[in-house]
Amino acid sequence: MNIQPGKTIAIVGSSGSGKSTLTNLLIRFYDVDSGEILINGINIKDINLSWLRNNIGIVSQEPVLTSGTIRENILYGVDNYTEKKFIEICKLSNVYSFATDTKIFPKQFDTIVGERGVKVSGGQKQRIAIARALMKDAKILIFDEATSALDSENEAIVQDAINKIINQKNITSIIIAHRLSTVKNANIIYVMNHGKIVEFGNHEELIAKNGE
Repeated sequence: MNIQPGKTIAIVGSSGSGKSTLTNLLIRFYDVDSGEILINGINIKDINLSWLRNNIGIVSQEPVLTSGTIRENILYGVDNYTEKKFIEICKLSNVYSFATDTKIFPKQFDTIVGERGVKVSGGQKQRIAIARALMKDAKILIFDEATSALDSENEAIVQDAINKIINQKNITSIIIAHRLSTVKNANIIYVMNHGKIVEFGNHEELIAKNGE
C-alpha cells in the first residue's frame, strides 16, 4: 500500500478483515513482526513515538470526550493556537453551527459537555473529535468508521465536514468504512479480505471489475 502525500485513500472490507489493524500499526499501538511501515522513507520504528502520534489525528467510531467544555475538548493537547484559527477550524468541522446555538449551549464554546460527552449528540461528538484532530495540525488524518454509528442526517453533516477538510487542506487522509457512500470520492480504495488487500482502484474501476 503506497499512500501519496495529500491524497485520500479508503480501506473497505467486512468486519474482521484487518482494516482497523492497519491504523493500530500505523500509530504503533503494536508493531509489525515482518515487513515495514515507512513515512517519507523512514521506518516508523525509528521515528519518535510522541512526534508520530502528534502528527496523526484519529477520529474513531466512538470518540472519547472529557467532562470539560466544548472548547477544552477541541483544544485537548494543543499548546499554541489563535482564536482566529480556532473559529476557522470549528467552521470547517461543522462545530460552529451547533456550538453557537445559545438555546442548546447557553455558554457556547464554554458550555460543559458532561462526563464522556453525555450532553452532546453522537454527530456533535464526532464533529468535536474532527476539530480536535485538526487543531493539532496533524499531517495524516484517519477516519476509522467515523460515521458508522450515526443516523443518516448526522452522517450527512459529519461527511460534509470530512469532505470540506479533504478539499481545503493538504492533509493525507485514510478513511476506513463499510458504507460505499463514505469512500466513493477517495483517490484509491483498497479492498481487504482476511488480512490481505484483494483489490484496489478508484470507485469506477472497482465497480467495473465486479469483484469483491
